[in-house]
Amino acid sequence: MLIQADEFGSSVANALLAELKSRQIKPLTIARFQRNSSELAQAVRQLAAHNPELVLTVGTYQPLALAIRQGQQQGFNPVYAVVSFTGVSHLHRQLPENAQVYASMVVPAAQSQHPLAIACQQAAVRQKTNCDNEVALEGFAAASLFSQALRACQTQLTAGCVLSRLPELALDGFAFNYQPKRHQASADVFLYRLTPAGSLQQISSG
Repeated sequence: MLIQADEFGSSVANALLAELKSRQIKPLTIARFQRNSSELAQAVRQLAAHNPELVLTVGTYQPLALAIRQGQQQGFNPVYAVVSFTGVSHLHRQLPENAQVYASMVVPAAQSQHPLAIACQQAAVRQKTNCDNEVALEGFAAASLFSQALRACQTQLTAGCVLSRLPELALDGFAFNYQPKRHQASADVFLYRLTPAGSLQQISSG
């Protein structure tokens, strides 16, 4: 495992470790690095020394892209798994050739034909901006829901009204079920393979 050394990294790592334990799997090693750091040599050496087939990662795209490149320079080229937080589209643009990367994301790819992605792309054209990555798409989804709730509460604009309206709302073709005490509107996960051709190949969703 290659984990960003902060509270978020620890939180996701603990969830990964719990899932692995439930399947009676123990990671060969856990290498850590400082967030947005370019000091990846020690972590890469630690991983390469154990030579895992798969490296689960938590981190932003710059250090992860650097770690993958440094690993390849040492003849270490495992399969990597990244999460939405990474900035998958940005990571993809920085990957060296022959990198093997899979991404689990909480929204579909921004350039896909999913109705939510199409709505984001159309809104981006109207606003003369872009919707070319999953971070922008997540922001669009959140803003769409919030603006719907505000419009529904315009005669009584209070936090209570907004929260009460959220469970009634819908997103373009995206399964959504917000509950005030649960705070997780979607349990969908989209799995993609980052292809050398520069596209995200969807493996599964749901």
